[in-house]
Amino acid sequence: MKEKIDRFNQDEQLRDMAYKRSLNRWANERDKQDMYEKGKEEGIERGVMQGIIEKSKEKTKQLFNKYYPKED
Repeated sequence: MKEKIDRFNQDEQLRDMAYKRSLNRWANERDKQDMYEKGKEEGIERGVMQGIIEKSKEKTKQLFNKYYPKED
């Protein structure tokens, strides 16, 4: 096993490939995290807007029921 590690450390091309691979992994993980955060922000904005709309609908129903209590 020690021989394999020594050969790996001596071979510059293998080291470069391993380094690039680790950089690509890190970049992919960072991209995933960025997309997740962006999606989360968009989801929160949509949820707030939906909440505002639902609240206004509920207030309209309450107002209608106040003025016309016997109607459905």
